[in-house]
Amino acid sequence: MTFIAAKHTTTAAPDLSPKYSVIQTTKVYELLADYGFREDKYRQSRERNREREAFSKHVSILQRDQDCDQHGGFNLLLVNSHNGTSSLHLEAGYFRVLCENQLGHGDLGIKVRHTGDVLAKLERAIPQVLAQMEDFKQLQAMLQGRTLSNEQAIALIEKALELRGLPSTTHNRGTFSYTRRNEGERNAWMQYNVIQENMVRGGMQVHAEDKDGLCVFRKLRALSSADRLLNANRELTATVRELCRAA
Repeated sequence: MTFIAAKHTTTAAPDLSPKYSVIQTTKVYELLADYGFREDKYRQSRERNREREAFSKHVSILQRDQDCDQHGGFNLLLVNSHNGTSSLHLEAGYFRVLCENQLGHGDLGIKVRHTGDVLAKLERAIPQVLAQMEDFKQLQAMLQGRTLSNEQAIALIEKALELRGLPSTTHNRGTFSYTRRNEGERNAWMQYNVIQENMVRGGMQVHAEDKDGLCVFRKLRALSSADRLLNANRELTATVRELCRAA
């Protein structure tokens, strides 16, 4: 059966109320194009019922040239659906790899419910998201000029472990500080990247508690839910900001 790209869908799932307002994702692309953004990456949820695939939740990353750097740079993450599973959500951040390594802004982004004129509501809110992007650029500059102390790095790792529901053991703290790639100077921005990437991508053996409360080893799964990714990254961003401001 042919893959159906939900971003082109113009109707809602048939079981939704007539009051549900559909906003075609490609129409959002057109609106963001006025600010210089273009679609860079796209992914949507698979459905067992292939006829419902056209309405499923989908995630896009949008990029503009002026925000690019050697790693991709600052961009926008857009979440939408046509089946009632999510509002239209636009988030500013530093999203390298779709659904694998997402550095989200420390604030809330914007969410627009599927009621009324969704596109008009989004248009009014876009300047707020772009202001968040500029604020996040300032956070990056601040972190690049600092280095986390051992105590600060441990505090950030412990927050990441908490967000993944893992105990703060010596093994887990060491695992979450493991660098997957050589990115040069170990400033606070790179330390933050390392911890965030390990929190999001998983793939390593960690200590966890079984149903009896005993400590066991298991392989940490990647965070694949867009909502969980955004929430986890938002909290980790807020934590590193607080740590640096308190220093």
